[in-house]
Amino acid sequence: SISSLIQDPHNPEIMYAGTGEGWFNGDAYRGDGVYKSEDGGVNWNRLESTNNTTFYYNQNMLITQDSVLLVATRDNGLLRSRDGGENWSISLNNINQGFSNRMADIVSTLGGTLFASAGMFSQDGVYRSLDGGGTWEYIELEIDSFERIDIAVSQKDTNFVVLMVQDENTNGVGHILTSNDNGDTWESQRVPERNDGSPLAGGQAWYDMSIAIDPNNRDVFFVGGVDLFKTVNGGTSWRKVTNWFQGTGLPFVHADQHNAYYINGSSDLAYFVNDGGLWLTRDASALRPEFEDLSKGYISTQYYACAIHPREETD
Repeated sequence: SISSLIQDPHNPEIMYAGTGEGWFNGDAYRGDGVYKSEDGGVNWNRLESTNNTTFYYNQNMLITQDSVLLVATRDNGLLRSRDGGENWSISLNNINQGFSNRMADIVSTLGGTLFASAGMFSQDGVYRSLDGGGTWEYIELEIDSFERIDIAVSQKDTNFVVLMVQDENTNGVGHILTSNDNGDTWESQRVPERNDGSPLAGGQAWYDMSIAIDPNNRDVFFVGGVDLFKTVNGGTSWRKVTNWFQGTGLPFVHADQHNAYYINGSSDLAYFVNDGGLWLTRDASALRPEFEDLSKGYISTQYYACAIHPREETD
């Protein structure tokens, strides 16, 4: 399974695809390394340096402003390559500046500050690097009961960071935290609830969390769990904007949100990636955005059961 895909900001012909779905869902497939394309995705070759158990589950990837490739693995920490994936060194794990090997996310601000999160079905936290992943500092969030953490940074305000935090007791989203000062201090925001009053993401924040911040207004962002919610005031209040089954009056978007991206610097164009494929809104700034399914007949829906008629024979 393809778990992450990135494009080199210095050379868009260079792309990397990470494999292995490492969120501990029962239908996940392990990967077999990281693949690289040098012709814009036409041809791919596996990096032989990743043909090993270290790179079985690659949760996320990043290319820094200094062209350093970082891969957040599930079981072996954050790995770092300065030569396009030929050789690797440990950037962050439980024997190098951290507490856990289970990396969940890695992002970069426009100013070059890196944030990484660790801990899945284990408690760890958020780390910050000011030197491209060479050294890391642990950030005290002053919250209890947390495991997986998803991170997003503003492309407008280089100091604005948003965290979605899994509560280890409910396995829903227990906290949404924002920082206005590049991670020095954090403020708790309201966590939206689902229709039945259960926490955002239900009981599976270990599996489905996503954040997308408007590139032109840091106070506007979407968060996803099972469904999508939107705030226009930095998390003080929320509006539910999608529902995974029809008949609620909200636009249908498939359940279990995994990634979300604004594109082309637009406040209206945004992609959402979930268990049902790829979805697009062309009016993300609207009070009630509309969404379209871009899967174009590609069926990614899973079958959970089947039945055979007790008296009819079939060929």
